[in-house]
Amino acid sequence: MNFIRSLLDGIVFRVAMYILRRRVVMHLGHFGGLRHFPQSGPAIIVANHESYFDSFVIAGLVWLLHGRRVWVPTKVKAFRGLLQGLLHRALGGVPIDPQHPDDAYKTVGAILNKGDVILMFPEGKRSEIREGLLPFHWGAFNLAARFDVPVIPVAVRGTRRVLPKGRRWFVEREKASVWVGPLQMSRAKPAQSKDLETRASAGVIRKSCESMIQQVVSADESRMSRQRGPEARWLSEFIDSRIEHLLEGGVEQITARQASDVMALASLGKTLVDNSRDFHLQYLRAYGFWIRALPRLLAVWFLSGFRQQLLHTLRSAGGHPYAYYCLGQYHLQVPRIFGGHARHAHTALRIAYDNAHRFGYDPAKFAVAYAMALARENQNREAMAIIAKHFDIDPNESPRMRRRRARAMRLWCKLN
Repeated sequence: MNFIRSLLDGIVFRVAMYILRRRVVMHLGHFGGLRHFPQSGPAIIVANHESYFDSFVIAGLVWLLHGRRVWVPTKVKAFRGLLQGLLHRALGGVPIDPQHPDDAYKTVGAILNKGDVILMFPEGKRSEIREGLLPFHWGAFNLAARFDVPVIPVAVRGTRRVLPKGRRWFVEREKASVWVGPLQMSRAKPAQSKDLETRASAGVIRKSCESMIQQVVSADESRMSRQRGPEARWLSEFIDSRIEHLLEGGVEQITARQASDVMALASLGKTLVDNSRDFHLQYLRAYGFWIRALPRLLAVWFLSGFRQQLLHTLRSAGGHPYAYYCLGQYHLQVPRIFGGHARHAHTALRIAYDNAHRFGYDPAKFAVAYAMALARENQNREAMAIIAKHFDIDPNESPRMRRRRARAMRLWCKLN
């Protein structure tokens, strides 16, 4: 019985995350501080509570960024009924009985001890206050001090418009904002869980989180929107890093789900910026990988639009290497009958490689793709010379460079 329930939970969770990912992209108008969501280790996220969409959007963002599931302590009465209980558990709900706080602490503590992330709403219920907060309860902050885990404050705005109280589905075209603050660490010793030091530490975290969330909730929207530029730059670098990580196994090993996740991140960033060249180039890169992972017949449908975007970008890119990299990959990956051409790939990737220094990039970033284009034209010696120039073994090389060198060595073995 437990096996069947776990299987159903997993299936419902995957379906729910797919739906939520689309809804997060559709309904998130502004966001900031996503870098503060932890990639690993236990943590408690605390947020103000406007709507049921709060938990959806926060859990969706953490899943989208780091593939981590977020657990949400929920009153046990919400699990009544077979279907309702299944949905709550699949979406990360953890049944908690407020009448038995000691049992609740043990349940939540077990989740933290496993290294997972918990989302809690210290207001205790959905607030109807437009520009203020209900008083924060102590539970989340006492847990943080007791188990010595960081707290991440999150402020949400406008989620009550996306999913108003009493409504069963989302309101189309409504937008919300999510702002993530830096980690707040406990100063208490975990072993002294009931002394004054722990209580004082919980109080400091509580005050800091409440202050940050209150500032965002009551701030002028135009002032918050000025942070779009730095967030777009961070997201652009994050997408670049994610793609580089996926490429370490070879482009042919990238799955449809992985490509779809990166594309969702890129689509999310489009809500932040309209005219950022660097981000738009990362978006095109993610778009290309997404198309490549589609079934062939479906991919053909999107190729024309992708090529139009590429050509439009090239006219305003000023020789940016990523613009030519995307064009080169298009010609490398697309069959000739649909517009791909080995010679055009060679030309575009040579420009990307040659222009790298001018735009502050290491040419090694484009060397493997350039070598592949040379090999496609049977210029194996030249391709091997490019690889040999950039990928000597260096004990001090970065993990990213090490992965890039592994890709280069696989290509070398094919050419040799």
